Amino acid sequence: MLTSRMCPSIPRIFERFVFPNFSTMVLWRAYWELARLHVFPLGTILIFWPCAWTLMLASPSHLTAYEIAQWTALLGLGSIFLHAAICVLNDICDIEIDRQVERTRNRPLVAGRISIFSATKRLQKIDLEPSAKHGILAVFLLHTLYPMMKRWTWWPQAWLGLAMNYGVWVTWYALKDRIEGSGMQVFFAGLVCWSIFYDTIYACQDREADAKAGAKSTAILFGTWVKPILTCFALAFLSSLVYVGYCNGKGLPYYAVSCGGAIAHVTWQLATVDLDNGDECNSKFRANNNLGRGCDHPGRVWIALAKLFLPLCNFLEVIYVAIIWGRQRYTEYPSQGILVELAPMAETLVDRSVNSDRMERRPRQLQLDLSSHIGAHPRISIGPFSMPKQPYVPLPQASYTANAQPRNPECLTRSSVPQRLRYPDSAWMELFQDSLRPIALSAGLLCISLIVFVRWRRSQGLPPSPRGGLPLIGHLYLVPQVRAWVWFDTLSRQLNSPIIYLNLAGQDTIVINDYDIAVELLEKRSSVYSSRPRLVLAGDYVGSGKRILTLPYGPEWRRHRVAVHQETVHSKIESYTRIQVAEARLLMRKLLHDPSSFVRHLQQYPGNVLLKLTYGLNSDDPKTQKAVTDVNQIMVNVLPLATPGNLVDAFPILDRLPNILAPWRSEVLRQQANNQKVYKDLLHDVLDRVDSGMITPEQSFASRIWNDRERLEMDELDVAHLAGSLFEAGTETTSSSLVIFIMAMVSHPQVFKTVQDEVTRVCGNQPPSTDNFEALEYVRATCKEVLRWRTVVVMGFPHKSSATKDDIFMGYVIPAGSVIIANQWGMALSEKTFGQKYDPQIFEPRRWLERPGGVGEIAEGVGEIAEEVPAFGFGRRACPGRDIAGYALFVAICHICYYFDVEAMKGAPVVDTSIEGFTTG
Repeated sequence: MLTSRMCPSIPRIFERFVFPNFSTMVLWRAYWELARLHVFPLGTILIFWPCAWTLMLASPSHLTAYEIAQWTALLGLGSIFLHAAICVLNDICDIEIDRQVERTRNRPLVAGRISIFSATKRLQKIDLEPSAKHGILAVFLLHTLYPMMKRWTWWPQAWLGLAMNYGVWVTWYALKDRIEGSGMQVFFAGLVCWSIFYDTIYACQDREADAKAGAKSTAILFGTWVKPILTCFALAFLSSLVYVGYCNGKGLPYYAVSCGGAIAHVTWQLATVDLDNGDECNSKFRANNNLGRGCDHPGRVWIALAKLFLPLCNFLEVIYVAIIWGRQRYTEYPSQGILVELAPMAETLVDRSVNSDRMERRPRQLQLDLSSHIGAHPRISIGPFSMPKQPYVPLPQASYTANAQPRNPECLTRSSVPQRLRYPDSAWMELFQDSLRPIALSAGLLCISLIVFVRWRRSQGLPPSPRGGLPLIGHLYLVPQVRAWVWFDTLSRQLNSPIIYLNLAGQDTIVINDYDIAVELLEKRSSVYSSRPRLVLAGDYVGSGKRILTLPYGPEWRRHRVAVHQETVHSKIESYTRIQVAEARLLMRKLLHDPSSFVRHLQQYPGNVLLKLTYGLNSDDPKTQKAVTDVNQIMVNVLPLATPGNLVDAFPILDRLPNILAPWRSEVLRQQANNQKVYKDLLHDVLDRVDSGMITPEQSFASRIWNDRERLEMDELDVAHLAGSLFEAGTETTSSSLVIFIMAMVSHPQVFKTVQDEVTRVCGNQPPSTDNFEALEYVRATCKEVLRWRTVVVMGFPHKSSATKDDIFMGYVIPAGSVIIANQWGMALSEKTFGQKYDPQIFEPRRWLERPGGVGEIAEGVGEIAEEVPAFGFGRRACPGRDIAGYALFVAICHICYYFDVEAMKGAPVVDTSIEGFTTG
């Protein structure tokens, strides 16, 4: 049954007495729903509130209570008609999107209960007076473009805020003839922020459906940072309330009830909203509409008062004026002959001239020349209600009218003149104020011009960049939170440049999409481009400032690098092969006995190898599998935090916010504590086993670093994180590469046959070993193709320029302090680098055999597999364990092809992971 939230009985009465015919009743229901009247006042009230607030800000000194009621009714009816027209238009434009969203599939147009032709006719029948039509034309045009904004921009909520709150200007200019000093511009901007706040919460319930349908919204754009960003918009809204109150002379009741209630309201929403719960998002959105729903719990009465924050305080102000001045219809000052008319309720000041047939509204700060009424007498200034207490200053001679001669100004004592009346400022102050405005305006325009000119000159030498950069945030809003590497590659193709420039909230950022350019810039100029930007979340918090991956270039990083390098030199790596071969054979036994769990076995293999190397733990130890699981989870958590575009990384000052305004901090602190516990427990365990004689200090990397900690100037947390970094560096990447290998062999059986034949021919009756490495050329090419075809780390950790002045590269200016992002996914699929003969999107190991020099020179042991592929990073910040990972991949692939056949299950489809990035979970 169709019901209304305001009057649930109205539809029933209409259905019974007005539309007794069933078909007519069904059609009426459809039109009722089309105009959203079945959820009245939801939506309508959001158009009405800004108008009502503006009415109450402007009205106390100009309108009587009866006129306020008239204006309120007029604005209410206008909001109803405007909202109905907007809903009809929105449904017509979004009919295709609404079909794909579960919540909107039953709307009249989508369900077919009304045709688009009928809806258009109904839209035309929404008729108003000609003057009203002209008044809302601009508002309607804004709303007309809103459905298109969902397709054009990620910020449709901002456009909706402009449209929903445009009534502020319509109402203000209907009551006032000037806007200077009212603060309405800031108030309007705050209302737009409020609209983004509540509509983003509303859009969170449809995020997945909107993404599938291709619709854009801030809920999708903000990603996991919805709450912190909404907190910023809420602060902007609350600040605008305080400012507009100050500009309009509001007193303590306004700040206590209005601003206090608004603070309580938004704080309650931010603290309690669950953005993953659609019903909760809808409930919080309705809290911005319905007054009654805010009072259904005793603890939310104060929040309900927030909905009345402006009307309530201004109404109290009107009552105050009525009590103080309402009994005095006329007040006469005999010594001056001055007569001031005070309206009974709102003290309306009117100009009752002969040629005026209506009351003329005056500004709040009004100078009224009474000489036309009483002859030559001084001017009087009518000020705000709450006047500051100041000593009486006689009226200066310069501010009199031309023929004004005061009889006895000294007789106007402070006790005889109400506080409502005061004299204007002195002439020299007026002259100073009049001169100051053009000076300030000129200075402001000059500063803006200089900033624009400097930015324009600077941008002339920068690499190509996309259009649409905004002040302060630059291109930050353009970078998607999901699959940013695909966007970088697409942008590079659109701009026809392998190197592009972005301004991410003031941070100069260079994105490289070409392998050769990355080698030239990040390896050959590694002395300049080996630092890291400050990663607040991934580095300072989750990494405790100790993770080698996020440390800036400097003495501390060099100490960590020396410690890792002495454990990953080629002579050491060759000594690790015995452990890798043993773990590979254990992997074969697991695959033989439990082939259905092959993904889990492949994920455990590199973890077992690295646990043995780093902590001396055997694969059959109960602690081993728990450690592998814990470290894999650490990597899953930290990689998204290092993705470019995180708000806290872009604006590090947000890290100084208190905990109540930084809801993200509790999660990263939880991860920090968990990471420290995992790494310290592993370190303490290996030290205990060394002390008990179960292993020697030389059997684990962690114990060797611990014994050398004084020379390396490291404490316990440094050693724990360094050992953990070596462990985690090869665990997730190697296991994911093995899963990619199985997927490639299933979808390319001819390649598997070639690999298997080579392993069988070279190894014969003996299992694969390190002695066969040089002869297994096609296997090595297959390993390199696995690392290229589906790059596991699609974007490496960003580099940062440590230069003190701008660098010149390929004719472009690389600003000092720039962040360099290597789009490793785009490089791996580059036609220029890997598509000379074969399509880079096809798995084809022969591309490595037919390149000049084959698969590379085997000059320094077994580390050649990890070379010439972008998967492990560049320069001095390349993965220190890349050679260990490359050889572990080679050993595992040789054993799998020697012992097993790999093919798809009969009848099962061959699933090929999307080229837009591979993830294992």
